[in-house]
Amino acid sequence: TLYGEIVRLALEGSHARTPLQAAIGRLVAVLLVAALVMCLVLAAIRLYQGHGFVDALLSAVTLAVAAIPEEFPVVFTFFLGAGVYRLAKRQALVRRAVAVENIGRITCICSDKTGTMTEGRLVLAHREPADGIAADQLLDGAALASREDSGDPMDVALLERSSPARAGKSERVATFPFTEARRCESAVWRLASGKYLAALKGAPETVLARSTLDGTARRAWLSKVAEYARDGHKVIAAATRELDPAEWRELEPDAGFSFQGLIAFEDPLREGVREAVRSCTEAGIRVIMITGDHPGTAESIAREAGLGNANPKVITMDVLEKGLATAADAAGVARPDRQAAASVDARAAARVDAQSHAEPPARSDAHPGARADVLAGVDVVARAVPTQKLDLVKMLQATGEIVAVTGDGVNDVPALQAADIGIAMGERGTRSAREVAAIVLLDDNFRTIVGAIGEGRQLFRNLQLSFAYLLTVHIPLVLTAAIIPLSGYPLLYLPIHIVWLELLIHPTALLVFQDHPPVKGLARVRRGHRAGFYDARGWLVILLVGAVITVTTVLSYSHALGQSGDVEHARSIALAVLIIAGGTITAVLSELRNWAARIMVLAAALSLVLMIQVPEISTRVHLRSLHLEDWAIAAVSGVLGGALSFLLNLQRRGAERGPA
Repeated sequence: TLYGEIVRLALEGSHARTPLQAAIGRLVAVLLVAALVMCLVLAAIRLYQGHGFVDALLSAVTLAVAAIPEEFPVVFTFFLGAGVYRLAKRQALVRRAVAVENIGRITCICSDKTGTMTEGRLVLAHREPADGIAADQLLDGAALASREDSGDPMDVALLERSSPARAGKSERVATFPFTEARRCESAVWRLASGKYLAALKGAPETVLARSTLDGTARRAWLSKVAEYARDGHKVIAAATRELDPAEWRELEPDAGFSFQGLIAFEDPLREGVREAVRSCTEAGIRVIMITGDHPGTAESIAREAGLGNANPKVITMDVLEKGLATAADAAGVARPDRQAAASVDARAAARVDAQSHAEPPARSDAHPGARADVLAGVDVVARAVPTQKLDLVKMLQATGEIVAVTGDGVNDVPALQAADIGIAMGERGTRSAREVAAIVLLDDNFRTIVGAIGEGRQLFRNLQLSFAYLLTVHIPLVLTAAIIPLSGYPLLYLPIHIVWLELLIHPTALLVFQDHPPVKGLARVRRGHRAGFYDARGWLVILLVGAVITVTTVLSYSHALGQSGDVEHARSIALAVLIIAGGTITAVLSELRNWAARIMVLAAALSLVLMIQVPEISTRVHLRSLHLEDWAIAAVSGVLGGALSFLLNLQRRGAERGPA
């Protein structure tokens, strides 16, 4: 069954790990293996040097506490939670936290028109009755084909303006609701005279095809439809037909209707949509509007929204599928027969069942180059039905796009599941759509989608800063904890010192960068860019900063130890160098833009003074008070190493301004 197939397609989809999750997994795995190897090597060498089992075990455990990268997944989870909170304030409810990161990679948005780009509030604007038909009669005829409980904005608008008396009609005896295949809705009413009246409304092409008008008259009416559509109106046609009770067999009449005329509605563009589309265009994000409306109506709204730089390329879904079918045939791709399509594809099943004469849908497995050619420059897909969204999403994904798709109905579920980010409508969406979507828009507004993309990209930038801080601080911490004991010197860090450092490092990584002020506008999309934290230059800068701090820390320690021979004095200088370097990195990367950064830098400095300069504390933690000369050496060494982190800011900003 159709619903069963929709459920199967939804359950088949798997929520794979995002590229950032995979990158974190790889980074943590590498660091974990390296830490364990270093711990084992250090313990073995300390035993070999004759320091005893307790010293070897203490050295290994201390290094393990410093080196095991438990912070990275914790920071990632914390940042996602903060992103979920910020998106909720933007009217976007995130159902899976990883969507906050994933949406920042979006390169293409497939958006509904009605209710997302427009207000979804239809206003009756024009009536064009046929000869001999009064304007109120036209409206009443269309209202007879409407349902009070449908929730359709068009039905609401028609029923509000129609005659309450319903022109003496007494009882509705049959209803044939709108379907994607018929593109119309009809109802049969019992008249007071005992006869039946069939009322029909829907797409003008469909209603005219069921009318008694000849070809010339139909073309004339279709030209009027095109005129209204070019002005951005949503146009429907209405028709009626009297039925003989003796001949009617409770089947939907499909011919012989008397054409009543056209009704045009307006659906205003939402405030802020044009600016949101411009932001996407400047950032290299492709926006495709999908609608079931007439191409002329779609083109007018798309032009008003600024799609295609106010010169949108519009294509109907039928034309798109035919183009793909031609491309598939040219590439030698076999097209499925009707029976196979009906058995494996719910969308094809619906169309074949409703229209037995329809061609089977085009396969989306045509050559990627052919798909790219057919989809090149398309800004609007008109006359599309929800069941065709899945085909379009797969086409775009096959050309390398990272796709976000909006949907509100049960038929949208497979497309929402298949998209990289499925976005359901909260106000008018069905429960099924909301259940399967990663994000639910509480206001059904396109502008909210663009805001969510910006939030996702800001999350990635903030994670880059936080992880850069963790790496540049942990590299010298781990290396000095290993190099100094391996060189035969006494342990640089005792467990209490590692705890002290981690109490400074963890809050800094969690609090300082997650609320970093956002960059204005959306950065350009880097298409084809492999997801990861940093490029080669970024990693080079991180390693350089870590190496410089390592060298300054080791030299400060060895210099102090050589002069005084006091391990606790040398340890104090080394810790001072490392903490000052960490504070400098925090200040440089955060630019001290938020209260958390200023508090953490101040807390690091105060803790350093208290732990070293207060004798009651320093003696308990095996440290020694420093003289002014010692502080000068530590300050210069720490600031020198930490200040190099400004290269990370320069490199990151260069990447954000880089070409798409």
